[in-house]
Amino acid sequence: MNKWLLIIGMAYCTSVFGLDQASLAQELEEARTEMKMPGLRAAVRFPDGGIVRAAVGVADRETGNPLDDTIGMPGGSTGKTFAASLALLLVEDGTLSLDDPAARWLADTDWYAHLPNADTIRVRHLLSHSSGIADYPELARWHAAMVWRVMRQGSAYFTPEELIGYALDRKAPFPVGQGYRYSDTG
Repeated sequence: MNKWLLIIGMAYCTSVFGLDQASLAQELEEARTEMKMPGLRAAVRFPDGGIVRAAVGVADRETGNPLDDTIGMPGGSTGKTFAASLALLLVEDGTLSLDDPAARWLADTDWYAHLPNADTIRVRHLLSHSSGIADYPELARWHAAMVWRVMRQGSAYFTPEELIGYALDRKAPFPVGQGYRYSDTG
């Protein structure tokens, strides 16, 4: 944790720390070693538009291929942070309200009416995991489909619509706003 704070501090205080690729790589290597990660990379963008990137370790333990900036990596749930940040910028801009019904933005899709709680979900519920939308990673049929895709296609990629499909016409785990459940679907 202290390594991450140092990296963040370096990004905000470049005049003091002189953040460059070598110093970022050094910090990443220390964090990678401490966390026992095979590889780690980061990019820092500065207000002037300058970017410092670094990658350390390996992309694949079996092959020993070094990690660099061109190798694709799964983003995991980091996209939720970016989506929430963008939504809050739109709120700040007046384009979106946290109290907008989700239907205002999604009702014209073929699938929205089939979501549990569709009539009462607000933007804030989607952002706070309190929408009561069922999630797909808990389903055996999604896991089976993922394994099949990897074996047949070499990738577990699903379109967003396919993933949403796993939540449709399912019972809500709780009424909107009456609980919390981390949701990839939401």
